[in-house]
Amino acid sequence: MKLLEKMQKKGPHVTQCISPNKLLDKTAKVSFNSFVRQKSSEICKLFPSSPSKFVQVLKHIWDQSYRSPRKRKYMSQYWNIRSKEMCGLMLQVGKYKAKKNKRKIEKLVTDIKSKYQSLRKASTYTPYSWTQFRRYIAVKTVASQKLEYTRKLSVQDIAEIQNHMNCDDISFPVPDRKYAGKRFMRTAMKKSLDMYNLSESTKRKISISTLYRYRPKNVKLQGKIPLRQSCCEKCLNFENVSKEISKYLQGTFKDLNQAVDSTLCSYSGFFPNINCILQTCEHCGTEKFKTNLMQINAEKIEDTRKRFLIKQWINKTKDNQGVTQSFLHWKVERYSYQDLIDAYITQLNFMAEHTFMASWNYSQFKLAKKNLLPGQVLLVHDFAQNYLCLMQNEPQGMHWEHKQVTLHPTVAYYVCPNEGCNKMVTHELVHLSDDLKHDAHLVKRFHNTTVQELRRRKIPIRKIIQFSDQAPSQYKNKSAFHYVSQVDLPTMLNFFGVRHGKGPCDACAGRVKQKVVNLVKTETSIIHDATDMFNACKEHLQTKENNDGSCLHFLQTYEFTNLIGTRPKTDKWTTVPDTRKLHSVVNCIGTDQINIKSILCCCIGCMNGTECQNTLCPRPWRGFNLQTKKHTPVNLGSWKSRTVRKNLLSVEHTDYWAEHINLLSTITTFADLQEYITWNSIPPLNVNIDTKMSQRDMQFLNYVALHYLPNDAPDSFAPVTIVGDGNCFPRSVSYMLFRTQSRYNEIRTRIIYESVNNMARYLDNAYLEMGANHLYHRGSLAQQYAMYSDNYWANNVLDVEHFYKAEVLDICKDGGFMGIWQFFQLANVIQAPVRSVYPEQSNPNIRLDLNRTVWCSDVNANSREPINLLWMPMQVGNNRPCHFVPLLKVVRI
Repeated sequence: MKLLEKMQKKGPHVTQCISPNKLLDKTAKVSFNSFVRQKSSEICKLFPSSPSKFVQVLKHIWDQSYRSPRKRKYMSQYWNIRSKEMCGLMLQVGKYKAKKNKRKIEKLVTDIKSKYQSLRKASTYTPYSWTQFRRYIAVKTVASQKLEYTRKLSVQDIAEIQNHMNCDDISFPVPDRKYAGKRFMRTAMKKSLDMYNLSESTKRKISISTLYRYRPKNVKLQGKIPLRQSCCEKCLNFENVSKEISKYLQGTFKDLNQAVDSTLCSYSGFFPNINCILQTCEHCGTEKFKTNLMQINAEKIEDTRKRFLIKQWINKTKDNQGVTQSFLHWKVERYSYQDLIDAYITQLNFMAEHTFMASWNYSQFKLAKKNLLPGQVLLVHDFAQNYLCLMQNEPQGMHWEHKQVTLHPTVAYYVCPNEGCNKMVTHELVHLSDDLKHDAHLVKRFHNTTVQELRRRKIPIRKIIQFSDQAPSQYKNKSAFHYVSQVDLPTMLNFFGVRHGKGPCDACAGRVKQKVVNLVKTETSIIHDATDMFNACKEHLQTKENNDGSCLHFLQTYEFTNLIGTRPKTDKWTTVPDTRKLHSVVNCIGTDQINIKSILCCCIGCMNGTECQNTLCPRPWRGFNLQTKKHTPVNLGSWKSRTVRKNLLSVEHTDYWAEHINLLSTITTFADLQEYITWNSIPPLNVNIDTKMSQRDMQFLNYVALHYLPNDAPDSFAPVTIVGDGNCFPRSVSYMLFRTQSRYNEIRTRIIYESVNNMARYLDNAYLEMGANHLYHRGSLAQQYAMYSDNYWANNVLDVEHFYKAEVLDICKDGGFMGIWQFFQLANVIQAPVRSVYPEQSNPNIRLDLNRTVWCSDVNANSREPINLLWMPMQVGNNRPCHFVPLLKVVRI
């Protein structure tokens, strides 16, 4: 029935205040639902502006026309239109009453009284009778009395209650990252209330409800206390000793960090000096602390009859069928005052390094996560507790047939591969297996599966940085180090602090187990073994991929690994000495050698394979060969620190220069190259130049080069064959100076140093023109040489300095081609002129610039006999020079 007809039948006098034609036009062709869903501004125009008349019309519609619960719900929403009037006040009363907020109800009732002089008069403006209205806004007297009682508590009283709840006798913190800032009750609330009311500092007693009301939010009840498992026994032993000694002796610290800082030098920042941590500092140690402690408590120490019972965790061994096994067991120790101090100081000696490694290693993990670049993948490994396969509604006989599943979460962090998106992706790969032997071989299987899954998703992987705990049977043993050395990618294996390896894998394992248990309880899945669990997780829990290729910054996938049949033998692999002290291991691709470090570092330099930027606790890398069972000179590769490059390798050994080239090839910017050369000097070159050809040299004549020898070449000079591997230029110089090609890395290194140290000299046009007779000028000679560079292409802006730096970075790589600029640098390296012999078959204009004698900067040295290098193609008929050979003088006998 139409709204207007209803209103006219039930009460035509109500509609007299509304324009009938206007109301008819708006409501004649609409239903009730569409009427109440109109905009508030349009509906307001249909009703009178007077509050009394508005309420009369609304009361009539409410009481007579729409009595169903659904329609009343719509009308209650419609009442918000006039919230500034009585209808809005009544709605506010209803909301506060639903929330049981009696204090706001009292204030609102007071506002109604002040506006309408009395509540009875205010009820005439509502669709309620006086009885209903009074019941609607009634506030119980008892509740208002309690509110008045609690309001009498001052700010100091509330602060005193909260301080009481934060006392160590009442609540305690949990050393877990998930519960940071939270405390848990030691006793029941009733006992805590008695302790507060009976305390001497309490000014007034309170009730149990007041204690509940003002209990701090960070203090949780006893029912919320988590089980403290996988704790560090060293920290627990020190905690038990420090709690007992702080009760009876003065000058001690109950907090571990304060006790450790008292034995170290003062420091600024988060971490102390590494020399203080390793107890190599003369001003640090526990001797002064112990002497001061004994002086303050001299009278108590004389009492030898007092005894203290303290629980300590110790290692015990047992014989299990001929195999000795160790396990932890708690024991109650009896201490006197003197014994208690000795135990406190003994444990405090190693707690400085223990706590530092725990906090430092985790800070490096966060730093590695922050500085992650495209192509770098950060992996965190950890074994979770095996999942016990339980089923819903299982028979009694199944109690002894439950199987277990190995759960190994791997959390991978990498930069989003989508173009234009540089956000971090968190990829949780949960490995499930029926192999219950948790060793390094199973970890290797999981690692290979992780890399395959990332490559399947087309994630670029150029470096892998791994973090794990220091489990000796899983991640930190000779088998794990051997597998790391065999990886075909640059891999860095880092470890969290000893017994402090909790990380993101724990949260992942907890979520997975909880979800699987919910699947079992609801009978969504039946999990009997590892295969069933893998299928259930992949069907219900695995993150679905986006088919449109959009970004997905958090995903969880599941992988299954079969039982390993036969474990490989580990007799041929060598145990690294002091394995427990290692915190970082790096592979050297293609060798059996690894680089090890006692203190890990994940600064930008170490992450990118350049200079280590850590000044707090730098430590050098040490090389170790897993096959020869001895320490070897460190393989610099891309993981080398600055301090070792200066001292470890012999200058006379050819590997010294090869390691320099390997490291120089990893530098990507000219500024970093300048810094490297500044910090790493090389010895000067002392050599006597001999350009005469011997009988042995005659055996290596290059007959292809004879074809390209120009007519203006020096008389009686013949070319010698040189290996064409991209190092022909330094090989030619090495052969002329030392009669061997093997020292080409030394020549390349010296040319690089010269090009960086004297860059302005080789961009000076006046110097470049010295010694030249005929030049083909299209601009300055420096611009000509920049155009001959492989980095120049047509229509490019001719920035000579830019192309010079790019060419220097190119020749830093093994096999990098050298050109005319290197002739000038070679002349200054050997302190003698260099003759550039260019073939006539090539471009004549280019020949005018390149067929010349290059002088060195020392004018006096230009009087020496020059050395001659010939540009030549690799084959006859190809006129593009891409190879160098030396020219030696033929001596006629």
